Amino acid sequence: MTRTPTRTVAALTLLAGLLLVGGAGTATADDGAQLTVTNATVDQNETSTLQLALSRAPAGLSGYEVTLTLSDSGVAEIRDASYPDSFQLTTDADIAGGGQRVTLEAAITDTPPGATDVTLATVNVTGTGGGTTAVRVTDAQVDADNGSQVAPAYSPGSVAVEPLSNNGADTGNGDETDSDAPEPEDAASSDPADDPGGDESTTTEAAGPGFGVVVAFAALLTVALLARRRH
Repeated sequence: MTRTPTRTVAALTLLAGLLLVGGAGTATADDGAQLTVTNATVDQNETSTLQLALSRAPAGLSGYEVTLTLSDSGVAEIRDASYPDSFQLTTDADIAGGGQRVTLEAAITDTPPGATDVTLATVNVTGTGGGTTAVRVTDAQVDADNGSQVAPAYSPGSVAVEPLSNNGADTGNGDETDSDAPEPEDAASSDPADDPGGDESTTTEAAGPGFGVVVAFAALLTVALLARRRH
């Protein structure tokens, strides 16, 4: 009768050990780590970058899979992404939803225990319309070097896009300035017109006195001829 409790205790001890060993790879560690996304400002039809980073990795980092999503469509699109050179195994960015969502995945990151502000990826975004959209972490799995999973908090970023209409207003002002430019040309063209007119009037005045002298001389000659006939 004394063997049954001993066997029961041994079985329970073995089961607990198996649970500990089997659960080592799925244990969750939350050491105040955060997945953060930076902000970006870009003109419409231009491209800028934002970064995905892990604030701290107390037990190191062996890999991760993170999905980023733009909360508002029609503002920006995700074009592509790149990983740090120290990451040995990476997966091409999986862009979906018309550029509104991207999944990033990397393994064997060579991030030592205690590392802080670890850049996980750089994402290129292009402005497609005026406005601002949040960039949120919608799914994530982060693994430490010891096989445990890290459960970081999520800190979203944003993309602000300047619309083309603002630039168009500046262009319109430039056009108005150009339309005013011909005014000096008109003033300049009117000056030469006045000069020929002045020359013509001068010429007319010079011709007037010459013609009068001829008429007067002819009249004197006529009077002289009549006088001679009378004599």
